[in-house]
Amino acid sequence: MVYADQACLGPATSSFCVKNFTFFGVVEQEGLDDLDGILGLSPDYSSNGPSYISKLKESGLIDQKIASFFIGHLG
Repeated sequence: MVYADQACLGPATSSFCVKNFTFFGVVEQEGLDDLDGILGLSPDYSSNGPSYISKLKESGLIDQKIASFFIGHLG
């Protein structure tokens, strides 16, 4: 299913919000063989679904289509 909502990184008052952002709704998944990405942070290919980073760029909120994140262990 495809849904639409306001998507923000940070608080809803953040300047990094995309209004009416469409995204795939996943309600059941046994593996991630056919899916790639988190909230449109996957590479910008149509098969990966809507790209949040592309929408930020199109809206003029960021200068380049680049995203990074760190997943680490606390403690």
